[in-house]
Amino acid sequence: YYDMNEQDTKNYGLKDKPFFKESMPILKNMKQPFYSKFITLSNHFPFGMDEGDTDFEPGDFGDSVVDNYFQSAHYLDEAIEQFFNDLKKSGLYDNTVVIMYGDHYGISENHNEAMEKVTGQKIGDYENAQLMRVPLFIHVPGVKGGQIHKYSGEVDVAPTLLHLLGDDTKNYLMSGSDILSKNFKELVPFRNGDFVSKDYTKVGNNYYS
Repeated sequence: YYDMNEQDTKNYGLKDKPFFKESMPILKNMKQPFYSKFITLSNHFPFGMDEGDTDFEPGDFGDSVVDNYFQSAHYLDEAIEQFFNDLKKSGLYDNTVVIMYGDHYGISENHNEAMEKVTGQKIGDYENAQLMRVPLFIHVPGVKGGQIHKYSGEVDVAPTLLHLLGDDTKNYLMSGSDILSKNFKELVPFRNGDFVSKDYTKVGNNYYS
């Protein structure tokens, strides 16, 4: 379905802007209602950009991975803006729930020395756990937005979306729960047994209040 020419590909596949652009005709021709998932690749390790992809300046922290991250994140921002503009032009915008999230941390702990320059603070085990956070954006047509300050994990995205769509999840076995629920428990378990919660964080054998 996609033109995988050398100029428009990097790392694992299509760059974000051509990926979104070439996806629009597919979305417009799909029978509604439909579900679609995009996995963008430009803002991914090692984060290097090809000449002409962006005029955004890289960082200056003495680490090419960290420096390039700022360029690739800006490129992704522009690609998302392009995608939303195309959704509006296509007529799909007002009838589409869009959820965006990062599927894992941005920069690994191997680059903490440069990240300390970025954040201006020493990065220990606790701070490193906090750097596992990823963004979660939910856009629902006609619903007033706002910020929600809760500790949640990616396992909570599916039940939250299903409830927004009016789907009862009682008959499903789900690892997470609805972030928007009044009874939502703010607990984020990690694969290695560590966890982050509203009051406590566990990293290895240490607990932090």
